[in-house]
Amino acid sequence: LYILMLDKLKINQKILIVYIFSYIIKIYGILDFKVLLFILNVDMFIYLEYLTSDLIKTEIVSNFMYRIVDYCYKMVFEYSFIYFILAIFIKTQFFINCCNTVYNLLIINEEIVKYCIWFWNCSSILLLLTAITLLSVQIYLTNTFTYMKEKLEEIASWNTLKIDNNLREKLCMLSTIEDKSYFERENSYSFLSIEFLRYKLRKIKNAVSNFKVKTTLNPGLFKRIKRFIIYIMSKIKKLKNIKRYIRGYSTIEMQLIRTLGINKGYEKVFYRKIYEFIYSKIFFASYRKHCKVNKYSVSCTYKEYLMYCYIFIVKIRINGKSHKMIELWEEEKLENVSKEQFLISILGLSWRPINNDIIENYKLVIDYYNIDNKKLKKQIKRICQSRRRFLTYIS
Repeated sequence: LYILMLDKLKINQKILIVYIFSYIIKIYGILDFKVLLFILNVDMFIYLEYLTSDLIKTEIVSNFMYRIVDYCYKMVFEYSFIYFILAIFIKTQFFINCCNTVYNLLIINEEIVKYCIWFWNCSSILLLLTAITLLSVQIYLTNTFTYMKEKLEEIASWNTLKIDNNLREKLCMLSTIEDKSYFERENSYSFLSIEFLRYKLRKIKNAVSNFKVKTTLNPGLFKRIKRFIIYIMSKIKKLKNIKRYIRGYSTIEMQLIRTLGINKGYEKVFYRKIYEFIYSKIFFASYRKHCKVNKYSVSCTYKEYLMYCYIFIVKIRINGKSHKMIELWEEEKLENVSKEQFLISILGLSWRPINNDIIENYKLVIDYYNIDNKKLKKQIKRICQSRRRFLTYIS
């Protein structure tokens, strides 16, 4: 704890020193493996969750289970704890006894046993060096809760944000295209939740009941199924690049937390996905509870607040270049962006090319929100021309 509380060192440097001291303690047999592991985890947990410089985390995270999950994630994915544990486990008496049992069963002579012992000792040192190297470089790193809260409140504070009908319609449009379940999920933040599962089951149930009603009221089921299959096949033939229109499964909250939270190592998809699932719940649920405890007087829902911040934080890609959703239109206020422009911004979230074919894929959305087709085509034409100029410049 004394080492961890030194102000002059960074967190990864402090943990690195703790790992080296712990390894030396195990080598000299000062502490048993289980006792060492227990003391090490207790000290690290107290430091990372309660004595941390991330003051907002200590302030808003009141759920003890959230702290345990946060500690486990950081130790495994950011502080190379698995490599360190394996390094000292190889030096335990239990591991040595297991190896001796295997040697006896295989009738290995003493000379080979010596080489095996040498091999395991080298493996232990290599694992420790791997942990130290990864800790020093830190190829994957997440931001603090303090940083994420500040970023949200730079855009707007929940207790000051006002959402009018025009703005609310744009938020609903974004939800319709990017995450249909967004406003249906009151208390969950990722698709791995009971609330999301209920939403999906309800949709399937409605689809099945509608199909039953149609087949009961109208005769000629075989002919209708045949026409339906022909219709689907014709659409598939037209959409040669159908993959371009398939949406991902990340929720609005998961997209927002990864943009806010990932500092280094965004390309590490497995690490990032686990982060999205865990922290979309931990951070957003804790922040919401914190706001309610502090009795924020709000004029919009928490979901609307998060989506509003999402629009100003998450990046889109159009013409091969990245932009923020309203930055593309050289506007500072979302209210000044037209519905046609905003629809194009939403489509840019997929990072796929935008052209006139896209209008057919989102015809229902266009009709529902009374989007002007002529204006939309004009904006898409402008986008396509800009893209051609960009590609000419690159070539």
